[in-house]
Amino acid sequence: MSGYRDTYEYDPEGPSEDDLERFGDEFITCPHCGAKIYDQAEVCPNCLMAVHIRPKSKAVWVTIGAIALVAIFLIVVLRL
Repeated sequence: MSGYRDTYEYDPEGPSEDDLERFGDEFITCPHCGAKIYDQAEVCPNCLMAVHIRPKSKAVWVTIGAIALVAIFLIVVLRL
């Protein structure tokens, strides 16, 4: 795990006031260790694990639902 600290600059003091103004000061919880981290963090400074936050996508379920509705409609219409 020391590879991250060796490769990238690590700031144990956290973000500066300028960074907070530029990027916000909202916190999220690290999914690996539960530490409070900044929402813009790509890596948790506590456990050094990558933080993957993906917005929940409804597009897949909308597409599947639309296909299912069309299939049901075609089955009903073709049986009449």
